[in-house]
Amino acid sequence: MGFLIGSILTLILLAGTDFSYDVTDVSVGEAHGCAIYDNGSVWCWGAYPGKVAEVPYIAKRVQNLPYATSIASGRFGSCAVDLENNLWCWEVDYQRSLRANELLLSTIPFLVEGLPPVIQFDLGYDHQCALSIEGEVWCWGGNTGGELGVGDTEMYSEPIKVLYVTGAVSMSAGVNNTCVILDRGSLSCWGTDNPTSKDEPFIYKLSEPIIFSVENFGEFTDVANGRNFGCGLQTDGKVTCWGPNILGQLGSDALRLAEGPSGIGEVDNITNASDLDAGYFHACAVQRGEVICWGVFESPTPRLPYKVPGITNATRVGTGGLFNCAVDDGKVVCWGDAEIDGVSVIEDMGANKPALVPGLPD
Repeated sequence: MGFLIGSILTLILLAGTDFSYDVTDVSVGEAHGCAIYDNGSVWCWGAYPGKVAEVPYIAKRVQNLPYATSIASGRFGSCAVDLENNLWCWEVDYQRSLRANELLLSTIPFLVEGLPPVIQFDLGYDHQCALSIEGEVWCWGGNTGGELGVGDTEMYSEPIKVLYVTGAVSMSAGVNNTCVILDRGSLSCWGTDNPTSKDEPFIYKLSEPIIFSVENFGEFTDVANGRNFGCGLQTDGKVTCWGPNILGQLGSDALRLAEGPSGIGEVDNITNASDLDAGYFHACAVQRGEVICWGVFESPTPRLPYKVPGITNATRVGTGGLFNCAVDDGKVVCWGDAEIDGVSVIEDMGANKPALVPGLPD
């Protein structure tokens, strides 16, 4: 009996350790990525501002981080939401950097102050936003395009609630823009979708949220913002993209609404997508276990939707600057042609050759 009780106690204790090693999500930033496991641990790899990373990159567990339920990576760092709906971030500390007017880094996760309980978070190019459990959105950071959604273009070092947004269920922060999906599937955005020419946006340039018509944009479950375009995952599994299409960001040459080089349309050959993410000038979706990408990523030539080889059982996808990653069969694989001094940033990785990330648990 003592042996049995001891065995049971051992199993209970192991349940709180690194006993299970299935990845539930992956997120990719400018030059780094992070994965979250079903035991709440977070592992990251790559380079951050002010941090020299040896290549090939090797993943390491993020220390001093509570059990995480979701993650997000961006240009300057990464963040995770814990079981109590607190937000923890590491690397660039946006709040304290803005307060001090200097770049402050922290490799130890720190608690973001001034937020209500949150369920989702995203890092834009120069701003950050969090989605609360009440369906409200709070943003802070740079605001030159009105991307904070508070009615002005002033910078805010502390989280401030976005005007008029209630019932939000999903959110994405891009370059000078932010979009949310509301509880009835409608799309609401603010900022500008053309940061390279802020006086001539394709669809919007405003510092307050507006709701776009379902007739033109569709009914969505998720949204992903890129540099000057956005894509939404429709309730029927199709993907609609909007904005400039010069680099193939919209995934189709046959747009249903076009204005010069820009437009709105459905991505070719995407009819049953389950996940979606957007980088600067490209996007990727998961469809029936495969990963489909489009736009400009590893080469300067725009590409219509193409299948990433070697991925057959994907559940999640994350797009970045140096590489993209997916969760395939519970493991993280990444692809891209990024090299430093002739060495691939991820061992055995290529533009059309996904590779496992060294250092991640088996």
